[in-house]
Formats: sequence, structure tokens, C-alpha cells
Amino acid sequence: MQALTGNSIQPNCPVSQTPIHAIIAQLQQLPPDKVVLQKCGGVSVTAKELLHDSLRLAAALDNKFDSRIPLALLMERDVGMVVTVLGSWISGRAVVPLSWDWPEERLAMALRQFGTGGGREGGVVLVSERELNAKCIPCEILESTELLEQARAKQSPEYTPMGGGMKPGDALYYTFTSGSTGQPKAVCTETAGLMNLMQNYSRAFDLDASSRVYQVVNPAFDIFFADMLSAFMRGGVLVLAGGRLPSLREIASHGITHAHIMPAYLAKMSGPGELHTLLGIKASPRPRSKWCHR
Repeated sequence: MQALTGNSIQPNCPVSQTPIHAIIAQLQQLPPDKVVLQKCGGVSVTAKELLHDSLRLAAALDNKFDSRIPLALLMERDVGMVVTVLGSWISGRAVVPLSWDWPEERLAMALRQFGTGGGREGGVVLVSERELNAKCIPCEILESTELLEQARAKQSPEYTPMGGGMKPGDALYYTFTSGSTGQPKAVCTETAGLMNLMQNYSRAFDLDASSRVYQVVNPAFDIFFADMLSAFMRGGVLVLAGGRLPSLREIASHGITHAHIMPAYLAKMSGPGELHTLLGIKASPRPRSKWCHR
């Protein structure tokens, strides 16, 4: 993979040492009208549109918050969420993906781990698509549609990250443990960690410009970020599932080539015959064979 730094291309630069904003900037090397992001049953986004919207969002965030404050995301899997993640990273902010499956008490418990306050007072800022009980949430809440509209209203997509952008050792995103042994705990993934995951993920599954990656894993898990960056940086297409569960109809109709699906969900999608026909493999009486196909 070629790493873009400034206006020059340095083929020998280790991916794990490349700033995240420079990795994202490689979208400009793709044909501007190439579709790189689709929502099943929804819109399609070109490389130029995705990069420009992400840059505008980064600038809008700089006008509102300190770059050291993480951005918690309580959003559905859609184009707006992808733009918000990329824009946050470009502006030097870690993201904290949360799940609508969590009750407000658990959301509050998770957010308190980042301290209280919000905006320029520390803590974390929560971007949400729905109304929440502000008394239960210990931070500033920002409506996602309003934030995206403010970003798109900016005339120029030009943007220079403050402080040179995120470094390999900077926090890139936080996920949470299940909480089965007590309170869910935040786990930090640094920039270099995701870069290594993305590179190995792309090689292991042979992603390239013809790949169409079906993103159906909960955004609160690491694989969401690996799906997203691997598809974009290999010049492929990230296809966002229309619902929370995988759909054979969506996989077939959108020409999906790669999908990370948990066995429990895969077993419920259809009968073995239909599934094996879709995957192009022969049926086997041994159930584990269904999960081994690449």
C-alpha cells in the first residue's frame, strides 16, 4: 500500500506509522466519480463526496470542540456515521461508538469513564440521532443531523489538521467490554493498532478494487473499523447493511464479495442449500464447513 504524506507518495512508508488523516486522504487518488460507499436501499457516495464531506465535518468540529475531547457516537449504521467517524479522525479526535441496544443507564455508565463535562470543559461529546434524557447523560449532547448540515454548509473542503493530525500512539477509538463481570470497561485502540489490523485484514481476505464489503457487524466492535478502512484504502466499496441483521437478499442484489458474519447469524439466514449456492461451495454434513469459506 502506498502512504500519502503531504503532496508526495512514499511507497516505503510503513502503514502503521502513517497519520490517519494521510491514510484517509488517499481517497483523492481514486477516480472522483467512483462509488466507494453505499447503503442498502439508500444512497451511493463517491470518493470525492466522501472525502469532501469528511473534511468539512473536521473543520466544523474544530469550531466547536477541543481536539482532545473524544466524540461518542450513538448513530445508526448509515452514511452519516461513516462521515462522522472519518471527520473525527481527520480532526484528531478519537471516537467512542455506542449501541442503541444499551439502556440509558449503561450509556451513562460508559460515558462517565471519560469524565464529566463536554465541549471545551473536558469529558466527551455525544453525537446522537435521537432524543435522550439529558439528565441521565453526563456530557454535552449534539444532534447528528444538525452537525452534518453545518459541515455541508461550508464552502471549501480544504482542511489542515491542527498539530499535524493524530500520531501512531494516539487513541483512535474506544470499545467496551461486555460487562459480564461488572461494569463495562473502555478499551482503547491506538492508530497504529488499527493500521496493522487493516493491513493484515486486507491481505488475509484478498481485498482489492473489485471488492464489495458488506458491513453488518455492530459498529461498536473493531471489525466495523477494519471493514471501513480496508474497503476504502483498497479502492473497493463499503456496502452498509439495511438492518441490524445480515440479509441474503442484500448480499445477492449488491454483488457482495466479502462479509464478516457471526456463525449464529449465518445459521439463521436460510437453509444450507441456498447459502451454499450463494457462496459457490458444495454442501457438507459438517456444519463448521459453512464458516470456513473465504
